[in-house]
Amino acid sequence: MNQALACGKSLSATHFTAIYASPLKRAYSTSRAVYDAQPEPKPTFTVSPLIREQHFGVAEGHSWQYHQEKGLSLEEHFAKGIYPVLYGDDEKFPEAESSNDVAARAKQAIEELVIPHVWLAAREGKKGVHIALVSHGLCISHLISQLLEKNDGGAPKGDYRGLMNTAWSRMTVDVAVSTAHSSLQAF
Repeated sequence: MNQALACGKSLSATHFTAIYASPLKRAYSTSRAVYDAQPEPKPTFTVSPLIREQHFGVAEGHSWQYHQEKGLSLEEHFAKGIYPVLYGDDEKFPEAESSNDVAARAKQAIEELVIPHVWLAAREGKKGVHIALVSHGLCISHLISQLLEKNDGGAPKGDYRGLMNTAWSRMTVDVAVSTAHSSLQAF
């Protein structure tokens, strides 16, 4: 709670147009602290399941094991209540999301939550428009990747996994306007 309050205080001089929050408790609490510290007029505040953390299905709330036990299939691990780390982007626990599922959700979040603000600011000639997406490490890494995919020159190479809890990332988006077309540049 103290970290959330400190985050809100540290961002109070940055006036947000909109704040989007994961419905999960820690991110929601942090987003409310940021919202509460905002000056008037307050930004819009929206809870969106698009930016919630990866859902781990039957493994939610259980301890993890870094390696699979030799001789056991993944299904046998799950049946024994053993949940090894899954490294494949398509792998997932029963009733869960894969990393690729989270990437697809992040792509939808960028399209629905971020891009409308970008185009509105571009149409109105505004700069310095700030929005906040308060999410979780695994989802944030996909959100960053998906926003960078919008870059006119293609996404720069990079791996955005391994973000620390309570960390934040700032992305700057500029719209390059020409008479032929408009494109996004994110960096």
